[in-house]
Amino acid sequence: MICLMAAAAPAALDDALEVSMQKLNNIEWDPGEEIPEEIKAYDGQRVEISGYMRNGTEEGASWFDLTDDSCGCGTSKLQHFVRVTLTDGTTSFDPGELTLTGEFEVSEKEDEDGFIESLYRLKIEKLGR
Repeated sequence: MICLMAAAAPAALDDALEVSMQKLNNIEWDPGEEIPEEIKAYDGQRVEISGYMRNGTEEGASWFDLTDDSCGCGTSKLQHFVRVTLTDGTTSFDPGELTLTGEFEVSEKEDEDGFIESLYRLKIEKLGR
């Protein structure tokens, strides 16, 4: 009897949770309030999210804001964008829809002056199509 065993496949790159920008945008939240549990559950997870690079993104920066619309107009509230940080590479403005995969963070993050600068953050390696 011959027994064939398949080699263990490496972890799939597409094992990320799909996260909707609309779901992130539609929460009722103000600074200092509890973040809804259904959103906090994404913290520390590998996610895939689609959106648009905010207009005005600087060339060569190590981060940009991802929004749910191509004009980037809907960023008036912290829950209306995802701060994307590139760990290897810099930005080059792309007006088309992007689908990004990386490690997601959910929490209030303050800048050096104590103002909350982001609620959602995504760490990706680099931009590429």
